Amino acid sequence: LRGIIMIDFNYYKVFYYVAKLGNFSLAAKELGVSQPAISYTISELEKSISTTLFIRRGKKIELTKTGKDLLEYVEDSFNTLKMAEQTLFHKSTIENYRLTFGIQSYLINALASLKEQLKLSHNVNFKILDDNFDNLIKKVENKELEFAIIAGTYLGKLNKIEVATLHMQFVSSKDKQLKDDDFSKCIFAMPLATTQARKELNKTLLKNNIQIEPKYEFNSNQVALSLMGKVDAIFYIAKELIQNHGQFNIIDTKFELPIIPINVVYNEKYISSEGKELIDSIIKQ
Repeated sequence: LRGIIMIDFNYYKVFYYVAKLGNFSLAAKELGVSQPAISYTISELEKSISTTLFIRRGKKIELTKTGKDLLEYVEDSFNTLKMAEQTLFHKSTIENYRLTFGIQSYLINALASLKEQLKLSHNVNFKILDDNFDNLIKKVENKELEFAIIAGTYLGKLNKIEVATLHMQFVSSKDKQLKDDDFSKCIFAMPLATTQARKELNKTLLKNNIQIEPKYEFNSNQVALSLMGKVDAIFYIAKELIQNHGQFNIIDTKFELPIIPINVVYNEKYISSEGKELIDSIIKQ
């Protein structure tokens, strides 16, 4: 049978568990087989594709470059099958169907229409995963989530629809006025330097020849909201997040601050009809 590859899917199942768990014994326990059986299967797989997948260092193992490449394909296949299985099983009894999507949790407070839309969706159970920008994107790519709602510019290959924006502002819980020459004299609380919001801000500050060394840095907007009113500082945060969170003074900086897009990202090939219906309703809202 020239040109036909004879695939033993069990080989790749064993490879997947060994690669993900990083240990032959743990993989054997997970799959309910002996460790020698795991070692034999990996050896046979390596022979069948004429390459080495693992570097063995005593009891420890590491993926080779080829092993890492193969894991990307195998993991993608497993996630595709898992999504298909879940979708087909749950659709047979719609009352048990659970649509899973991801969102940075602080966005739920910024998107009042999303709250209302979820309340109106009585026919589908929701499982909402809160995670950061990069992890949510990765989970959609791996088909672990039907879609994700993220704040920030997305330039990848997934389908993307902009549904709203966040208007970043300098905000103080105290009666402070900020002039263009006051930046060096004020205490600031800002997102971590690794976040997209901070990177965008740094570009704007550089353009306006302004330098800020924040005294406080936060890794999430939830932390920022909990600190506002307790810490005497000027916070950098989206005004949409503080609209229903007490009285705060928005400071005029005399120059435009970044506007952060809120995007729904999904894979059109794999999204369920329920997921697409919810995305459409979010867009309309």
